[in-house]
Order: sequence, then C-alpha cells, then structure tokens
Amino acid sequence: MSEPMTLSCARCKNEISTLQGVAYEIKGWEQPREQGGTNHVLWRNRTGRVMCPMCVVEGRLGIDREQLTLT
Repeated sequence: MSEPMTLSCARCKNEISTLQGVAYEIKGWEQPREQGGTNHVLWRNRTGRVMCPMCVVEGRLGIDREQLTLT
C-alpha cells in the first residue's frame, strides 16, 4: 500500500493540509472577453502545482513576504 501524496505550496513551500481555498496552476490559452470580467481559458490543464490559501490571499493583497517593512 502506498503512502498518501503530500502537497506543498509552490510559493511558500509549506505542506498543504486542506484543498479548500487552494489555487491550482494551469496551462492553456486565454481568449479575451469584450464584455469584461475574467477572460476565458481554453484547453485548461492543471500542472500539478498548487498554492496554499494563505499565499492566495497574500497574492491578492499584493503582500510580498520578502519585502522589508519600514518602522
């Protein structure tokens, strides 16, 4: 019997404990939408890389863990 595969975040490298809220890296072709909104992705294929929920939130907020802060 094989051991369950563990996933780690492509950004922070931490182990992912739940798939709820993760983001999946994809490859495909983008087709722009003239009406606005998210562009259409054709022939979407997941690469197998995932991003943990915390890194998803930080990415949306533009937070860079490597950036130094001013005090």
